[in-house]
Amino acid sequence: MSMVVKSKPILVTGATGFVGSYICRALIKDGYTDVHALKRTTSMLELLGTDASRITWHECDVLDMLGID
Repeated sequence: MSMVVKSKPILVTGATGFVGSYICRALIKDGYTDVHALKRTTSMLELLGTDASRITWHECDVLDMLGID
């Protein structure tokens, strides 16, 4: 049986929306420590609450492969 490594980076797209914010909060609650997400400069983070500060944000479009570093 393989062991889940909760320190590996995870990238979530749509993290500021209803489903994406739920996934991010669930990952953080489950102990994942390296959660990354994409957002636009105009994105609102209310759905994430205080967990928004525990996410590493990347300002770019999902289609901008060079912007996702």
